Amino acid sequence: MSIDPMEEAYYRYRLAIQHFNRAKRLYELNDWVGTVQFAQMAIENFAKTLIALFEIPTWSHDPSNQLIRLLNRFPDKVTKHIRELAEITRDVAP
Repeated sequence: MSIDPMEEAYYRYRLAIQHFNRAKRLYELNDWVGTVQFAQMAIENFAKTLIALFEIPTWSHDPSNQLIRLLNRFPDKVTKHIRELAEITRDVAP
């Protein structure tokens, strides 16, 4: 079975957007546990979206090390933001 990297990236991106939107809705309902849960999943899947551009993302809920390892493959002008995403991903991983 082979995985199309762009399909994986699109899948992860759509999943991240869904989780982000759910977190926003739960926030409006003052559901703090749900807000945190879906915000964590959104962050994880945004990171995995970027990883999927180059390789299959880890199954771990903390893909920060994998993202950092791929940092040199991104354009210089975005590496600061990707490093920040990796740090946030590490901070919120369950």
